[in-house]
Amino acid sequence: MIQVELNRLYLHIYFILRRTTEGGWSGSRKHLSGHTLYWIHEGEGTFIAGEKREVTAGSLLYARPDMEVQYRSSERRPLDFTIIRFECMTVEPKEDSWSTSPVVHLPLPFCMPAANVDRLEASRLMERIIRGWNPSAAGGEVASKAALSEMLLYAEKHLSGRKQESRFTLFERIKEAIQLRHTSSLSVEELARTYGISPVYLRKLFHEYEGCSPKQYLETVRHENALRLLLHSDLSLRMIAEVCGYTDEFHFSKVFKKRTGQSPARYKRMSV
Repeated sequence: MIQVELNRLYLHIYFILRRTTEGGWSGSRKHLSGHTLYWIHEGEGTFIAGEKREVTAGSLLYARPDMEVQYRSSERRPLDFTIIRFECMTVEPKEDSWSTSPVVHLPLPFCMPAANVDRLEASRLMERIIRGWNPSAAGGEVASKAALSEMLLYAEKHLSGRKQESRFTLFERIKEAIQLRHTSSLSVEELARTYGISPVYLRKLFHEYEGCSPKQYLETVRHENALRLLLHSDLSLRMIAEVCGYTDEFHFSKVFKKRTGQSPARYKRMSV
């Protein structure tokens, strides 16, 4: 299993290449050596390697050595994807030296569609791999290799045929994402798209498990964080509004007064 092999796994990245295609574009690649990952950023198409798989944004594909892969973009939504070709071997201590053995087949399926929160996490890992490959990036190739190791482990644990998560687990993941991202501009549509569900389904989840809409929950998270800062910090109202995700100080004061019946300044004075 990858989880065991990673303790002794050495990776060497040959290249990382991003391909932006046109509608109807097709190509093929014979992988004579090395392992290859394909990450679909945008678009739709098909990948064929013994089996034919439809791919969309968020799909991760793995080609082992000696595998021939054919791919084609759809006419309306051409593929935008990144190719990562790498070699890997296990490294074992042996007396006063090291013993290496090439890994010829990682335990990953050919096509791994990433949905919901998995797509978000896989996208972040892929960004780290690509960013580290830039010669001027901090950490450079070392950072890319570290992120690639994480990506392989994540793919094995979460993308290689795991069971569909329950409704409540999905809700908890989205709820946690709102808590972590409450300082940024969030919309129901954006959240639904990130987790691969419809806005209607997202609202149903929150009404079922939280008794309010996603927007109302976001407002509650922002309000609770603003209360904490009002009571336990010397930040100005403008700064509190900014760090809690409000548009500006006026918007913060208006929403705060609507919820508590008094302005933020008066609430702070009365609480001292």
